[in-house]
Amino acid sequence: MVQRMTMAWVKWLGCAGLLLLLSGPVMAAEGVLEILAAGDVLLGGRMLEAPQAGELFGPLTRRRLEQADIFLWNCEIAGLSSVSKQNTFVFHADGLLFPQMAFANGAACTANNHVFDGLEEGAANLMAVLEGARIRHNGLHDRGTFAPLSLLPQREPPVYLLTGSPMSQIGSGPRIVTLSYPQLLEAVRTLRAREPEACIILYSHDGNEGFSEASDRQRLWADWFAAAGADIILFAHSHCYGGFETLDASPRKTFVAWGLGNFLFGGNRGWRSRSDVRL
Repeated sequence: MVQRMTMAWVKWLGCAGLLLLLSGPVMAAEGVLEILAAGDVLLGGRMLEAPQAGELFGPLTRRRLEQADIFLWNCEIAGLSSVSKQNTFVFHADGLLFPQMAFANGAACTANNHVFDGLEEGAANLMAVLEGARIRHNGLHDRGTFAPLSLLPQREPPVYLLTGSPMSQIGSGPRIVTLSYPQLLEAVRTLRAREPEACIILYSHDGNEGFSEASDRQRLWADWFAAAGADIILFAHSHCYGGFETLDASPRKTFVAWGLGNFLFGGNRGWRSRSDVRL
């Protein structure tokens, strides 16, 4: 059953940690646009010791992910490097599992507080791993070269992804960076002015860990992003599921999901003690 609403119809897809969004602005042009939005993904540590060793998804799950128009997920990890931050949790990936996340409709969000765990070297290696696995991504970029990611190039109106975080800049190098919130806000304004009819999805790594409620910072910036022209705002970082709402006062009745939880990260409770987090 498809329920048509002014902005979005939302449904949790069981325990998989996915949020299903059916977006109103795109619905009017070419029918329903289905977006599967996943939270934090950690493709490293000891995940291969899971019961289904070597396989991240069963055939039914993979088929469901492939059916959507868009599948978004947060890549909260750095590529291997010879250096690391003095951090309790250092998430390094060797790239072994990344081909299993290569969906034709997918895109990884690479603006978060762990993409620089290996400093600029690790960030550069992560970009190489993603590109080697043919995974589209948005977030990490050479300084001054950020561009919105076109998710459905042949669709009218176009659909774009922009990602940023207030926590990504720590440890970044002189060349590879992510957008801060003021930069992300300006990117939304510029894109909306250039393409008035586009659907703009903003994925931000923000929120208070362990709390499902939106933080004051999230609410403040969500209002500003919405006023700038964002259609959908997705937050991850809290490691638990948050609520969702439509900002009716915004120009485009922006839909906001305050916390997407974890998707492949060791569970949503007691994640610090799980074996797939490398200490």
